[in-house]
Amino acid sequence: MIFPLLLTLWNPQGFALPEPKDLPEETPLHQSRNDVAWTKRIRKTIAKDPDLSSDARNVKIFINGGMVTLQGSVRSEKEKQQVAELTERVVNRKSILNELTIGGTP
Repeated sequence: MIFPLLLTLWNPQGFALPEPKDLPEETPLHQSRNDVAWTKRIRKTIAKDPDLSSDARNVKIFINGGMVTLQGSVRSEKEKQQVAELTERVVNRKSILNELTIGGTP
């Protein structure tokens, strides 16, 4: 059963992901490539902060048309503000909808 799957995935160059130019203009969440790139930058910035809990480092980040939405649970009001401030530093604007809730996993 695995053999047909391997044949489907194999190409002469080996396993490969599509080139960026072959990717659709929008993701299934209707994010542009630019929105996805900004999301990655925000995610990296948040993930690098050693003072944040694992909950805070793993919040959901959505960007659509330049509007950033933060969702998920963090441990404290301080973490909620820190995630928002880190996001503001990356996007350099105040168009952030902070929907983070307090009550993360201990």
